[in-house]
Amino acid sequence: MIEYNLTENDQKVLDEVRRQALICREHARYYDEHEEEFAPDELEEAKDYPDPWSIAGNRTEEDTGLGVMSMLVKQLGERGLLGHGAGHLVLELAVKKAIPVREAGLALMQGRYWEEFDS
Repeated sequence: MIEYNLTENDQKVLDEVRRQALICREHARYYDEHEEEFAPDELEEAKDYPDPWSIAGNRTEEDTGLGVMSMLVKQLGERGLLGHGAGHLVLELAVKKAIPVREAGLALMQGRYWEEFDS
């Protein structure tokens, strides 16, 4: 059986990105409807939050590379899937396409196969 698990460091980064994305989402509609206003550089609610990538400072060889992680975060975020089982999506694609898990993750990072998840 194929097993794809995020490392503890990977999960910490994704959790922090999601926590901060939820704050931004609260303000997104307002700034969409008020295009004449610029969003602040920093939201008051997030002023004491760490930079998610600073959490990744203690990475090991077992952790997902930052390039791959940042592209996956970008792709998942654009599709509203962040925090909804990223590892599971990669595994599901690998099984569905009968390809290695690493290849599935790289393909998603490159923007391929997302149509497999459209409902």
